[in-house]
Amino acid sequence: MIASESGPDPGDEEPNLGPRLDLFLDYNEHMFAEALQQAWGEMRLWLTWIAPALFVVLLACYFHSLFAGFVVSLPLLILLAKSWDTLTHNIALVREQARYRAAAEVEIDLLPTEVRRLNWWSLRKAGFDCIKLLDTLESPDGELIEKPWRMLTKGNTIGVPVIRRHQGNSDWGPQHEVRIAAYCDLIEKCQNQSAPFGVILFAGSTECVIIPNTPAMQTRCRLALKSVQEFLEIQARGTHIPAAPTDKRCTGCPYGKPREFQRGKSESVFNEKPVTP
Repeated sequence: MIASESGPDPGDEEPNLGPRLDLFLDYNEHMFAEALQQAWGEMRLWLTWIAPALFVVLLACYFHSLFAGFVVSLPLLILLAKSWDTLTHNIALVREQARYRAAAEVEIDLLPTEVRRLNWWSLRKAGFDCIKLLDTLESPDGELIEKPWRMLTKGNTIGVPVIRRHQGNSDWGPQHEVRIAAYCDLIEKCQNQSAPFGVILFAGSTECVIIPNTPAMQTRCRLALKSVQEFLEIQARGTHIPAAPTDKRCTGCPYGKPREFQRGKSESVFNEKPVTP
């Protein structure tokens, strides 16, 4: 119910907590070279401006006072901060480029039948380009509307959906396999491309796993969709009373967490609207 009523899903299991350094995962050798060239150019620019800014501060201290030097030091501090940010960005780029170059070259079976773990950069070196879809994919019957976190392409004939798992978790469950099967079905219907497998990428690392898009997977996906539709129909009638779970599936879930009631302050909000108790 939460997934059905929460609106569009960005396809990323991690919350958006700000800029991430692992966005280099979209890069290839050419993009690494361009990014490094641009970053070092910015570094030279900041260092060039630091010299006159420092000279102005020294003049203010010499001819006026230390306080005057402190007042005019703001541009220098800003330039130093930008230089530091650019330097850390350069170091991250160089480090990730080294990982890319060190990754082993492997052969990828375009019709896999077994799950396979491998390095993300090895997969990219096998000739797959990484793109971020701008538009949501929608099946002709309107049953599925979604897009994967990323899509790997090889030429114009193969499209591979990529989903991400939480940081620190290198495993997956049947829900992820069904999700990959649904993405593969969407890609084949909307993009006119073959989707022989999907990829689960584990956040915070370059480890990933190939999940074959087999007929059995597609059957599980169709059964899951049918089950969800039946459940939503029952829920819409208001006759469904779910049993309390006996496992730990609700551990850490923020939805429905008890809190002290304060009128006008603690009402639940759903889609930016307060919910009447």
